[in-house]
Amino acid sequence: PDPFAAPPAGRRRAAAGPAAFAILLAGLGALWVWSQNGRPPAKPEMPARTSPSRPAGAGAVPARSAERHGSSSSVHTAPGPCPGLADEIEEAIGGGERDRLDSALRKALTCKIQREDYAAYRRAERGLQDFPEERWAQRIRTRLVSLRRPPSGTPAPPVPHLARPVTVDGIVRPGEWDGAAALPVPETATRVFLGDDGERLLVAADVPEEITPGGFDSLRLVLHPGLSSWQSEEYLFVYKDGTASTGCRISAVRWPGEPPPGGFAGPDRWKNFRLNECGLYGPPEAASRLEGHRAYELAIPWRDIGVEAGAAFALALEIETDPVTDLDPSTGKRRFRQRRYVGRLGMDGSPLWFTRGAGAGLRAAR
Repeated sequence: PDPFAAPPAGRRRAAAGPAAFAILLAGLGALWVWSQNGRPPAKPEMPARTSPSRPAGAGAVPARSAERHGSSSSVHTAPGPCPGLADEIEEAIGGGERDRLDSALRKALTCKIQREDYAAYRRAERGLQDFPEERWAQRIRTRLVSLRRPPSGTPAPPVPHLARPVTVDGIVRPGEWDGAAALPVPETATRVFLGDDGERLLVAADVPEEITPGGFDSLRLVLHPGLSSWQSEEYLFVYKDGTASTGCRISAVRWPGEPPPGGFAGPDRWKNFRLNECGLYGPPEAASRLEGHRAYELAIPWRDIGVEAGAAFALALEIETDPVTDLDPSTGKRRFRQRRYVGRLGMDGSPLWFTRGAGAGLRAAR
């Protein structure tokens, strides 16, 4: 079959019995992950029915360590399913035509997910991806970012260069973020700060509304929303314990061809949905503390997120807090009802735009 063929229009509907059993297994697996790393189970990923800036499945549990998957030699030497694709991708990157780059990105991702070692990686769900197709995909993404421009009339101010170093320790100290772009979160007292130290994008969020240690507290940074027909967004989390996720991507790419009777289940359940994967690059330096109220800080290398000097880029973020719960009369315990957020920036389909390359001494964006 054609590895680049679009999914069939009418995928077979899974039988009720096997599907229900698969969902139960997935739920038990998520609860096990929660018990191991102290984080909430991921929201179940459903077929895309929302805008690119708010895709389904955005809460996928990321890889839990920065260790590389397997040995480099085993990954590099494993044969890929698409011989000759490297030359096509190099030509697309060199040519700089968006349509060809879009097509190359789709092919790179589609070929990657058909690798046997990628399937093994997804079953383990840990470490960083070190597949040739993933490296191609990230190079294509960087090229697409360099060609992208904000919508007409949308400002893209430079990310201010900070003259003094920032200590990433989860405390937003007075004066520490002077000169940074200060962004108020609508209808909250929360403020987000952006800066550039020459090598990294610096982000902080001071969240006076968050005063409790429980809940699903986290900051999710969304990068390049709506970049391509085949890449909806990249994202990463900073959790309340101060750790960060690896880089993640949501793509429109799906497993090619028909699923088996009953659908994919267990560790291959990801094949039922559009691609939502992590381990693209290592966790950034990050921290979060609750000292009177919560704050988040992170510093992520520009090279990891594919933003070259002088390039404009789009971002958004959301800050999660304690979930909505109610009392379960059968157990007398509180039960989860839905997630809740302190606030969001740029998550309504209109992301914020900035430009990398601000020089020292430039004023903060207003």
